[in-house]
Amino acid sequence: MYGDLNYVNPVAPACCEILAMMANYFDIEITKDLGTCIMTGIITDTGGFRHTNINAETFEFTAELIRKGVNIPDIYKRTLRTVTRANFELTKRVMSRMEMLEDGKVTFTYITKQDEKEVGAEEGDHEGLVDIGRDIEGVKVSIFIRQKEENEDIYKVSLRTDSDVNASDVCMMFGGGGHPRAAGATVTGNVEQVREKVLKEVRKNLK
Repeated sequence: MYGDLNYVNPVAPACCEILAMMANYFDIEITKDLGTCIMTGIITDTGGFRHTNINAETFEFTAELIRKGVNIPDIYKRTLRTVTRANFELTKRVMSRMEMLEDGKVTFTYITKQDEKEVGAEEGDHEGLVDIGRDIEGVKVSIFIRQKEENEDIYKVSLRTDSDVNASDVCMMFGGGGHPRAAGATVTGNVEQVREKVLKEVRKNLK
């Protein structure tokens, strides 16, 4: 709410769904190319329609785009099923460091700038790593942290949760925020310190 004019929809499953609604409101034609871009945002924000905040409007808009010729399976494959070599190498490191905490309800893992340097990672190659922990049976909270700058104890925290824990509430305690099921924040400290800070807030929200 920092602008002179704000349009905020806290229950929208994706930013691009809000853009689509605004396009319709202003009678902006959503062409196949524009629809492909918008659908890419919706698919990535919803994890391929997996998150619980999707709604009927999400699928109604998706159906409308299909009629315009937007190739949903191709977008899904390109964004969620195809990974770079660097992302694959980071995935191996993330899995090897994965900790199961709180009787298997929480996972924690991390990567550093040195990791990214060694595998030749570029911007975006860390995407999806936070979802690995959440996909494990019984896990309610997946915590993934990524070092922001080399030789600095500052980490970008990403949380993914189920319906029992509000990820946004946890991240707001560190000046961050996001959606109830997906949120982020920036936390200072080394890996162990950040781990304990975030875990402390997660424990407060676990039911």
